[in-house]
Amino acid sequence: MPALPALDLNLIQLFVTIVDAGTLSEAAVRHGVTRSHVSRNLQKLERAFGAQLIRRSTRRLELTQQGSVLYEHGTRMAREVESARHALQKLGSEPTGHVRLSIPTGLGELDPLRPLLVSFALRHPSLTLRVLFSNRVSDLISSEIDVALRVMSTPPQDYVARALGEVKWVLCAAPAYLAQFGPPAHPRDLARLHFLGPPDPRPQAPGHAAPAPQRPVARGQARAAAAIGVFPVPGAGHPRRRGRGAAAGLCGA
Repeated sequence: MPALPALDLNLIQLFVTIVDAGTLSEAAVRHGVTRSHVSRNLQKLERAFGAQLIRRSTRRLELTQQGSVLYEHGTRMAREVESARHALQKLGSEPTGHVRLSIPTGLGELDPLRPLLVSFALRHPSLTLRVLFSNRVSDLISSEIDVALRVMSTPPQDYVARALGEVKWVLCAAPAYLAQFGPPAHPRDLARLHFLGPPDPRPQAPGHAAPAPQRPVARGQARAAAAIGVFPVPGAGHPRRRGRGAAAGLCGA
């Protein structure tokens, strides 16, 4: 059986309209074209199928067996196209799907961040937001992360990044720890204290202070452990002594 030629979906839609309208003239009105245009396109469709689809008379149109089959499938196609149009319009107006968000553990404890995440989830009920609090995510693509909140001065060039604001770093310690070892009065006093943070791959010489961790740790860890922690503080104006700032931003794979 020879293969049928490729068909124009507009011709099938016109054929469905002809059957629904009952006359070529009414179908022409509904499509905003002339009656002769409708007649020519019907003949074109019949030639493509190699069969008569409609028996014409002066009073009415009668479907042939082939025409009935095409009308049945054509109406389903029209409904699917309309359903696809509505679905695409909905996608354009309301975000849907799943989004995996990566946040360092220290940033996850920032007071302004938690209500923002809750507010975002409430505003977009069709969007599933999965938040991963971890300091170990480095490759967003292999970790299947869509958006990552990071504190850095220069984002990677292979990611799309947007600056959200400035973050200051502060040194914090539990009162019990300071009562035991005494608060530092000078930066050189840090050499005798213990830092709580991710391990640094660089070796440290004896007697030298460990560098401040490049990633934040949770405040609860510093309160529970005998150590000093480095924590991020959004914006300026914090009463504690601040360190050098870095930009906080979103990175997307």
